[in-house]
Amino acid sequence: MKNTLLILPLFCWAHSALADNTVTANFHGQIYETACEVAPGWINQVIDLSGATGKDLIYNADLERKGNASSWVLFDLRVKNCPSVTKKVTATFTGPPDGVYFASSGDAKNVAIELQTTSGEVISNGTRKTVNVDTTAHTAMLNLQTRAVSKGATTPGSMETVIQVVFNYE
Repeated sequence: MKNTLLILPLFCWAHSALADNTVTANFHGQIYETACEVAPGWINQVIDLSGATGKDLIYNADLERKGNASSWVLFDLRVKNCPSVTKKVTATFTGPPDGVYFASSGDAKNVAIELQTTSGEVISNGTRKTVNVDTTAHTAMLNLQTRAVSKGATTPGSMETVIQVVFNYE
């Protein structure tokens, strides 16, 4: 019993010392409004360079010489339901580069994909384009055009590329 009495006071003393320690945890963060939404129909777009009806078929004879190109195909990227504090949308384009163009992974040879704004500004891998948000409609739109460009003696076959667009909001 003496051992028990000696151990018990030591245990109580140690427990008492631990109980006097205070830990303070500080938490912080910020709550943001949600981002704009990519409009339905604009997610995972497939842009047909020969036109939706196939009326602008591309023939290898038309792309025989370096620099020859198919007709422009117009399309746009749209976001909607932008928060009231969002004033600008920046789109960053990434894809397989081929000089100022995007490389085609299809089986047609000597062809690349050209991408521009409809005002003629070149878009290549890493390009960032910023547009203003319509503060009344809470939308933003980036008007683009694309086409096939010959790198010299293009062969028949498929052409395709994947370009990822990441939106940032200000």
